[in-house]
Amino acid sequence: MKRLELEIPIDIKLSLYPSFISFLFNMYDNKLVKVYGAGKNCKIIVNRNGREITYSEECEPFISEWMGLWFNPYDYLSKVKRSKRYIVERIIECYERLRLMVSSYDRDFVFIATFLSRRANYHVSVIKWVRKILELSKENIDNIQSMNMRAVGSSYQLKQLSEIIPSYIELRRTLRNVSPWSERAALMDLKYVGPKVIDAYLLFTCRGSIFTPSDVHYQRVSRYLELMDKEIIVPSKNMCLLNKAFCIDCKFKDKCLTGSSIQLYGPLSGWIQTVSYVHDKLYCSRNECSNCPLKNICTR
Repeated sequence: MKRLELEIPIDIKLSLYPSFISFLFNMYDNKLVKVYGAGKNCKIIVNRNGREITYSEECEPFISEWMGLWFNPYDYLSKVKRSKRYIVERIIECYERLRLMVSSYDRDFVFIATFLSRRANYHVSVIKWVRKILELSKENIDNIQSMNMRAVGSSYQLKQLSEIIPSYIELRRTLRNVSPWSERAALMDLKYVGPKVIDAYLLFTCRGSIFTPSDVHYQRVSRYLELMDKEIIVPSKNMCLLNKAFCIDCKFKDKCLTGSSIQLYGPLSGWIQTVSYVHDKLYCSRNECSNCPLKNICTR
C-alpha cells in the first residue's frame, strides 16, 4: 500500500456526491473500491481528517484523477475577474475539500451516465441503470448495441440510449487525439445530446475544469450569489449548433450561462458549477438559509 499526504484535505463523500464517476465505486465508510472499468478492484482509504490517502499500488496511474488531486481551485484565483474574486474566495474557503473526481480512463461509461441523467435522478435511477448495463454488457460498450434495454428498465432515457449508442460508438472512433472542444462540437450532432450532457461528460473525463454543465442548480445559485452580472439563460442545443465555435468565441456567450461563466471564472468555471449543484442540494432547495455557510454573501 502507498500513502499520500494532502496539503488540502479531501471530503470524500462530498466530492463523490456530484461526480459522474461515482457509479464506478463502492464506498464503505472512508474506503473506496473500484468495481467497474479501468483499475477494477483498486482500493483507496482516506483517513478520518481527509489529509492522508492510502491506496493499493495498482491505483498509481489513476489516483490523481480519481481523488481530484489534479485540480486545486486556489491555483486559478488569478484567472477570475477582479469583481468576482471576493465571492470566489468565500466559495473556495467553504468548499476547498470538494475535489473534482474524474476518470479519463472510463470515458464511454461516463458518457452513458451523463446521457441517462437527463431529467432523471442520478442517485436514485441513473446509477442503478448504468451498473445494470455494465453487468449485462460485461463492461464492453460494443455489446450494448445489441442489448435489450427492457432488461434494464422502461424509461425513455434507456430507449433513447439504445437508439443513439451505435452512432456514439462510430463517432468515438473518429475522435481519438482530438481536442476536447472538437469533441464537444462533434458530439453535439448526436440525437438527444445537448450541451449539459456533453459538458458534464467532458468535465468528468478530460480534466477540463473549464467545461460547465449549466443546469437549474447553477442558475439558481448564480442568482443568489450574484455570480453573473445579469440575467442569462441556460444554453440550448440549438444555440450551440448555430455556432459551433469554442464557448469563449461564441456569439451567444454574453447571454448564455456557460459562456458567461467561462468568461468570468476561466478554469474555475466547472468547479464552481459543481459546488453550486452540491450547495443547492444541501441548502437552497431545502430552504436551509439559517445553516448556509455562504449566507453572508447571499442575496436571497
